[in-house]
Amino acid sequence: MVVEVLRGLTILAMILVFVIVGAVNKSHANGNSLANNLLEAKASCETRVKDQLKSPSTAEFDSESRSLGPFTVDGSVDSENSFGAMTRSDYSCTVRIESDANYVTITSLTGS
Repeated sequence: MVVEVLRGLTILAMILVFVIVGAVNKSHANGNSLANNLLEAKASCETRVKDQLKSPSTAEFDSESRSLGPFTVDGSVDSENSFGAMTRSDYSCTVRIESDANYVTITSLTGS
């Protein structure tokens, strides 16, 4: 009887391990680790900020992403204005990453 109980507990433990391993693998199946999501949030925000610049090809970014979702990206960008002079703008974006798309909202974009 003790052997049967131990066998049952062993099978139950193995099932539990498979369920936990499966859940962990599923969460990383799309490569959506926190580090990847932070980089993706930063890239998505910079793309949206470039869309607002007069000369996006001259953009040089200094930014940092934070939070766990939605992500917040704060930074500054140096780029040429309409007269060819380099100017600095500060920005902040909120990025919500979903499996089908990234949703980016520029919460502020100010020149200094």
